[in-house]
Amino acid sequence: MACSAVPASLYVGRRQAEATVCGAEATYQAGLAQAQSVYAATLDTVQAEAKAVDRHWLRGVRREAYAAFLLASHTLTERAQSYTVVRVTAENPSSLSQLSAELRIAETSLRGTYLITALEGGAEVEAISFRVMRATLAFGKLHERGAALDQAWANLVDLSESSGEAAVRQHASSLITSLAGLAVAVLDHYPNRAVRLPTPDMPASVAEAARSCPTDFRNLQDLVSEEDRRLLLEIQYRGVVRARSEYENTRLELDTAREEFTTALRGA
Repeated sequence: MACSAVPASLYVGRRQAEATVCGAEATYQAGLAQAQSVYAATLDTVQAEAKAVDRHWLRGVRREAYAAFLLASHTLTERAQSYTVVRVTAENPSSLSQLSAELRIAETSLRGTYLITALEGGAEVEAISFRVMRATLAFGKLHERGAALDQAWANLVDLSESSGEAAVRQHASSLITSLAGLAVAVLDHYPNRAVRLPTPDMPASVAEAARSCPTDFRNLQDLVSEEDRRLLLEIQYRGVVRARSEYENTRLELDTAREEFTTALRGA
């Protein structure tokens, strides 16, 4: 009986060992599965948080780019509108060249911020920002031209009121009268100044009024530059910049484009 008991105990021990191993294996597999599940969940959380941070960072970068673009647009238009006509003297020369230099710098800044905006934004933002840039540049050019026209007219008025030679005052006053006559003739035929003058086929009364100006210009040729001559005639043919339909249309386009740009950003 003792001989048969030994193999039986070995058999039982072996089965118990196998059961223990199987239990340990099952526990290990369950622990491994749980660890993998926890790791996957943690990884998903980390990735989600990283993406959220990236989106937040990217949104911040975009908003800074958009804000810089709008600031560049407003800076250019405000500078373009800031010119004040001055009484030009040897000690106080015209600052038109300074205005032009500052506007070129502002235009460069606007174009640079537009490129960043176009890269960071989608197709819609790029299209609207291009409209803002185009209208801003056009608006600045119109005001720059308007400043030159205003200064040219102020220079002529100063000559007519100068304390210098009486002949200079007389010739300047005569030129002002001739230019006013030209403006009246133009308005009689083109109340809205919709036609770009001069033209070869312009009405006889306009051509006649225009012929009275060259003599007055010649009398002041040493005091009125060729550029001022062109500007003074442009005023009579086309009117001041702010009164032109081109100016009103450009201003409206700029306001509309800026509003649409801001609206698009709110929805971004």
